[in-house]
Order: sequence, then structure tokens, then C-alpha cells
Amino acid sequence: MDLYDAIIRRQSIRKFEERSIPQDVLNTILDYAKNVERLDDSIEIGIEIVECKRRLFGAPYYLVLFSEKKDGYERNAGYIMQQIAIYLTVMGVGTCYQAKPSSVSKRDPKGRKRIISLAFGYTKEELFRDVLTASRLTQPDICKFREEPGANIYKIIEAVRMAPSSYNIQPWRMIVSKDTIHLFVTKTKIPFLVKQEYNEINIGVALANIMMTADNQWIDIKKKYIQALEDKKYKNLKYIVSIKSVTDNNI
Repeated sequence: MDLYDAIIRRQSIRKFEERSIPQDVLNTILDYAKNVERLDDSIEIGIEIVECKRRLFGAPYYLVLFSEKKDGYERNAGYIMQQIAIYLTVMGVGTCYQAKPSSVSKRDPKGRKRIISLAFGYTKEELFRDVLTASRLTQPDICKFREEPGANIYKIIEAVRMAPSSYNIQPWRMIVSKDTIHLFVTKTKIPFLVKQEYNEINIGVALANIMMTADNQWIDIKKKYIQALEDKKYKNLKYIVSIKSVTDNNI
């Protein structure tokens, strides 16, 4: 399957097969996980694959990310883990995000904090969803269109729209022009179970989808932080970053 299709059509799996994944495949997964792009290379992380003792949904494995506590560490964790989730999806392996499973240690041997886990294994149910019936807000729900965007911007919007989020709160909001997306997340109406650290992970997941989409679809993008948008203080919104499609701009 094409990587962009996997980004759009991946769904969380709730039913897994009992069969094990071969050790050489697990080694390949772990090697990939340890070498994916990060938002901040200075943040020390650890990644482990753990066999599930208490099998949530029957998942045989957890991929667990540990991190030192440093500015941006949750966002960095989401960015890394989403790349791994999509990699596994392309491989035909099902995944389901888990924040803090009780069967996984809270810290690794170096004392780094457990941030997020990904249950994974061969699936008993459909690996991919029908986008038209997916439980997601529509583009008009999450976007304010100032201009009709180019085709590449639409692809990026859809990658953000279909991103997984804690308790499916879908906090993304975007102000969109022909070649630019200003990305925000909501600050209010977050369920009490969704801690702020989870929302930072959500942001990292969305940013990973943007990056992977740009790479896969040959979209030349530039990221920029615009202080004026932060200073404007949009009601109930937190400004994250602006994404400009250089490709669309040159058409």
C-alpha cells in the first residue's frame, strides 16, 4: 500500500491474532523505530518492544517510547510514534495507541519516563477503514478557508484531519489560503481524561502526518513560526506552526 493511503486509511485495531511476529521482523521494526526522524534530536529517548503479559485486545506486543523530560518531549514522542504506526500499517501490521498500559514499566533502565505505547500485531479485523465513514470532523469543521487552496494543501489538510488523537478529540484547527496552512489546536472542551501532555502528543502525530505526506507526495514545504499569530491570541486556540507549499506557490 502507498504510504499516503496508509496515513489516510489507517484505523486503530481492537482485535489481534495470537500468532507471533518472527524475530527478524521484530528486529527490523525496532531498528526502524530507533532511526526515524525526530522533531528534536537533543531529546534522549529509548524505544523497546515488549511482549504483552496482559493482552489488551489480544495484542501480542507493545512498542514503548521512553523519554527524558525536556521542553517539547511529548510532541517529539507523538511525532516519532506516528511514523512507526504508519510504517507498521504499510507492513500489514495492526496498531492501537495506548498511553500508559499497566503491564509496561513506567521508566526504562536509564530512568527515562514512559510517554506512549503502541499495541501491535497481526489483525483479525480490517486493517484499513473506509474514509467516507470514518469518525472524523469534516474539512469545513476544522478549517477556515480564506482562499481556495491548491491540490497539495488539500492533501495535507486531509492528512491532519485523519490523524489519530487521544479519545478521538480531533483538536486540529487550520486557517487556510492557496498555499499555506496555519495550524492550531483547541485549548478548551478537552475531556477530563485528556491531559495536556496527551494533547502535545496529538500535535506531534499531526506534524508527522504532514511531514510524511509532503515526502511521499513530493510536496516541497516550508515550516515557519509566525510570532504575530501567537500574539494575536485566537480565542480557544493555540497556534502551532505555519506550513507553506512551495510547490503550489510556483504553479
